Amino acid sequence: MEGHYPVLPFVLIATFISFVCILEIGFGLFFEITGGMSYKIMRIWAKVIFVTTCVYALSILSIAIYMLAGLMAR
Repeated sequence: MEGHYPVLPFVLIATFISFVCILEIGFGLFFEITGGMSYKIMRIWAKVIFVTTCVYALSILSIAIYMLAGLMAR
């Protein structure tokens, strides 16, 4: 098929990203309801969110480059 490229890896990445997002929001709500988190946990949490945000950005960028390459190949 002309212009056909595998979509599965991107579906898996998107599923993983949304799963991690839901986990992060869930943990955030849990800590809010239970009366906030300690300073140490807060620092670790900030790092976790920073790293996952970087991963999201990189995966979205790679998807965009991949699709652009697929369009250029036509």
